[in-house]
Amino acid sequence: MASSRWAATARPLNDIAADLDARFLAAVEADTALLPGARRLLDTLLDSGIPTALVSASPRPVVSTRY
Repeated sequence: MASSRWAATARPLNDIAADLDARFLAAVEADTALLPGARRLLDTLLDSGIPTALVSASPRPVVSTRY
């Protein structure tokens, strides 16, 4: 049984998830940098025709953030 102390402040799970995603995206955009050499490596792989992939558990907007 759910605790009644949370009932008055309960928010729909979708709202909480959307808020967390928005805050995480803002933090990534504000304070994330590529590791030294990462851009050069990716450019070299692209120029050489070597396929690359990105695997992440982050939401799509975070993964799509450009550096």
